[in-house]
Amino acid sequence: MPMKRKKFYVSIGALLFGAMVANAQNAVVATGSDAVSSQGATAGISVGQIAVETVVNGSGSMQLGIQQDFSGAVSAVATNPIQNVVVESGGSADEISLNEYFMSNEALTYSATSSNNAVARPLLNGVNLAFVLGEAGTATITVVATTANGEQIPLSFTVQVESKEPVYHNAKEQLTALCDEAAELLAKVKNPLDLSVREYIPYTALESGNKEAREVLLDKNATNSDYESHVDKMKQLIADFKAEVMKTAVAELSDEPRISVMGRTIYVNGMPCGECALYDIAGKRLYACRNATNTQITVPVAGVFVLMVCGEQHNVAVK
Repeated sequence: MPMKRKKFYVSIGALLFGAMVANAQNAVVATGSDAVSSQGATAGISVGQIAVETVVNGSGSMQLGIQQDFSGAVSAVATNPIQNVVVESGGSADEISLNEYFMSNEALTYSATSSNNAVARPLLNGVNLAFVLGEAGTATITVVATTANGEQIPLSFTVQVESKEPVYHNAKEQLTALCDEAAELLAKVKNPLDLSVREYIPYTALESGNKEAREVLLDKNATNSDYESHVDKMKQLIADFKAEVMKTAVAELSDEPRISVMGRTIYVNGMPCGECALYDIAGKRLYACRNATNTQITVPVAGVFVLMVCGEQHNVAVK
């Protein structure tokens, strides 16, 4: 039984790129000649349509063949959206290879901006995009791919940093947690007599405040407002203690002016190569960047961490 042939034309905007063309100023389509083979069409890339031929065989099934020639001029397009990033505070986000999200027949250059650098600051190293994560919140990251002739293709996504602060059902529960935290902090001071006067004042203030809060928790007549007032007081006492008493005494950092620690945040300044990575003692990578002059890394817990800066290893103790 002879095969029936049908020929029709479709726009490459629906056939080839479809949803791939995101934010492009001019959609790219193709044109095909009337001289097509029995299995498809050959077309250079230009404005128009692409010829497609179907072949219906004796069993009634249809074969569809298309040949594409990308030798023509192709505008840069965003091939698919970048997925939104969600990470806990103190964590890290994986690097993103931008080559996976843009397509062009010529070299592209990239730039990236953030709507809130305090939450997430983008760091570009060629085609790789990394982040310096900060406080809890949401930031919109906009990446712009630019062609040699100046055509720009923007692509946006969000980075959400979620707070690791626990959720309390009431003020009494929160006050209990603050008292436990205060006890842990006070226990880190092995000998209070070794503290300077400036350090001793917030130490004794936290010690006294923790005792008062414990008494309120044991008071059967205490009201919710009593708990709330001590919650605010304990938060301030703990903050003062961390600012004045908690210090990092690491010999490896004494001759390394680029690295400093305040609380649970590690600061690295003036990196000549821009490369920095942080690992826990088990070897798990917690943070990495490749193109930064200055960066800051907040760790979720106290402990000893391995900081690699421009190929040099530094053991950093965060108390």
